[in-house]
Amino acid sequence: MSRMKNWVGASAVAMLAGASLVAAPAVQAAPLTSSIAKAVAFAPAADAAPAKPKFGKISVAKGAARDTTAITISGTNFDTAEGKTTVKVGDATLTAAVSASSIAFTMPKLAAGGDPKATISVTSGEASKDFKFTYVIPAVKVTVDKTKLKPVPDSVLLEVTPTGDVKPGDKFTVKNGAGEEMAAEATATATPAEGKVSAKDNKLYVHLDKRASTTEKGTSFTVFNEWNKKGQTIKLSWNPAIPTLKAAVKTEKITPDGGVLTLTGKNLAYVAAGTSGTTAGGIKFSHVETTPTDAVKITKPTNEAGLTSAKAGSWWYVDETKKDQIQVKVPARGTDKKTDKSFTITATNKWDSPSKAMKVNWLENKTALKVKKGTKLELDAVSGGTIVFEGDKTYLDLVASMKLNDKALEEAETAAALDEADSGWFYNATAKSLTVKAGGNDRALGTVNLTAVNKWGNDIKAVKVKYVAPKMGTVAIGTTKEGSVAGGVDIELTGDKVSTAKTVRIGTTDYEIKAEKGTGATAAVAWIDGAKIKVTMPEIKASEWTAGATQKQVVVSLLNEWRGKSNGVVFTYKAAATSVTASPLASDNTEDVTVVITAATAQPGAKVLVDGKPVTATVDDTNKTFSIIMPKVTPALAKDATKTSKITFVNTYGIKSTDLSFVYTGK
Repeated sequence: MSRMKNWVGASAVAMLAGASLVAAPAVQAAPLTSSIAKAVAFAPAADAAPAKPKFGKISVAKGAARDTTAITISGTNFDTAEGKTTVKVGDATLTAAVSASSIAFTMPKLAAGGDPKATISVTSGEASKDFKFTYVIPAVKVTVDKTKLKPVPDSVLLEVTPTGDVKPGDKFTVKNGAGEEMAAEATATATPAEGKVSAKDNKLYVHLDKRASTTEKGTSFTVFNEWNKKGQTIKLSWNPAIPTLKAAVKTEKITPDGGVLTLTGKNLAYVAAGTSGTTAGGIKFSHVETTPTDAVKITKPTNEAGLTSAKAGSWWYVDETKKDQIQVKVPARGTDKKTDKSFTITATNKWDSPSKAMKVNWLENKTALKVKKGTKLELDAVSGGTIVFEGDKTYLDLVASMKLNDKALEEAETAAALDEADSGWFYNATAKSLTVKAGGNDRALGTVNLTAVNKWGNDIKAVKVKYVAPKMGTVAIGTTKEGSVAGGVDIELTGDKVSTAKTVRIGTTDYEIKAEKGTGATAAVAWIDGAKIKVTMPEIKASEWTAGATQKQVVVSLLNEWRGKSNGVVFTYKAAATSVTASPLASDNTEDVTVVITAATAQPGAKVLVDGKPVTATVDDTNKTFSIIMPKVTPALAKDATKTSKITFVNTYGIKSTDLSFVYTGK
């Protein structure tokens, strides 16, 4: 309950101007009429005693407090001598008209605050008697506009109309809820100062103090008339006018950069301005330490430029005439609050009543490091390289810093600057892509982490980048692209990175590349010849050949020290029928004949067929001479009759020579 100012002793408020009421003066006794003039006295007997006065009844025992009341007390033998009969009320002596049978006088109005129970003390001669008189105090009733009994916690001015037994000149006092009498304005006015009352045009105007604290639920006042007759107590309940907040648009969100948010609600007109120097009220944000100047109410910005320049934390009415919408410029979240997913806004009115905290989620778009489909996250272990990240809704523009493992990558201002730098990163706003450039990994292979932090201080999901062996690039084969299965053919390999090659791979077999060819048993299969690599193609073993095939292709490629492999070039091995001779190729069929077949080259594992069937052959140490037995024909041939058999030589690679004819002749 509010403790209003102490106005004890202030004057009452008169209902009508000029109706200043005070205690009535003593009423003068009415002059005696001729009928009660001094009587002619007959001489009494010398020993006769005067009759003793005797009091009868009082004519009126009640009277209105605001009026005088004429009273007559009846009786007998009242002493009419001057000063012998008196009428007193308290210490006041009233003027009375006395006759032997009556005493007439007038009771004055009841003084303000006087006791309504009065005692009239009448003395006549030696006789006296007290009579009781009651002042009737008018009842006090007032009416007030009930719609104004739930005011906001400001000072409140109420128009109060006394009703019932009210007459011009009546005076009233007003006491606040603490029982303190409120001071009266010196002049009649309908707008008394706060904490005061006044009267004008038969109405009272009561101006109550504002709420003293947020715990005070209401206030009250009571009207008394000038005789302290208490009227009804008028009770007021404070309407705390607590603001309510909600987003004007459900989808409205704020990024951690802050921005303007439109809010609607109730009682927004009472939100305190929060101007500099005022700690109460205003708009407060949970993610910042609000100071008196942080939530300052300002005039609504008139354009985008004004909005941009408006201080973070300021607020304004969307419509000054309606005041049911406000806009707040939400301050940035700050890296110290980077883990916060939301914040709250609280609006406090000028009476320090806060709204419920309104929760707002931070809209933090998630940056993703993604590359075009099919692109590998790889860098050259020696020279490094670049990786381009792109894609819809990847929010690459939010990247603030990047690291490759623990090495920080500097942001380049332009794409050209990144080209000149050894390492770094650059965001292309037009292409909405982000390019990362890194150097080699000291020739080491393996996986590293590429990490990034967004501009709000939060980590972006890391990606793994693999350092791979340098590629050999494109290799070409010279004009010699084929040769005999026997090998010994030199080919040439050229390309932009052949100088880094350490190994040549022929088919599935690797050969070290030497600095020079050498001679004899130590001659190299592959060696460096200026800007070329020369390779002596080795012999193809029969076990590696498909029997009967006339050619076989093998892939030749180069490998560097990290086993990075070039493209492959094709060398074609070719095989042909072996040239052979045989002797003898005739028989008289009298006995078995040994035929010696001689091959032009050694043919280990070669076979001999007679009429398409393999026969046993004896091979000499050179693998060039094959001896077979041609048996005689049975039964014997007739004289001069002949028979021919075909001898076929199948060489090491399964290729058949031209058939040789062996002729039997009968004898």
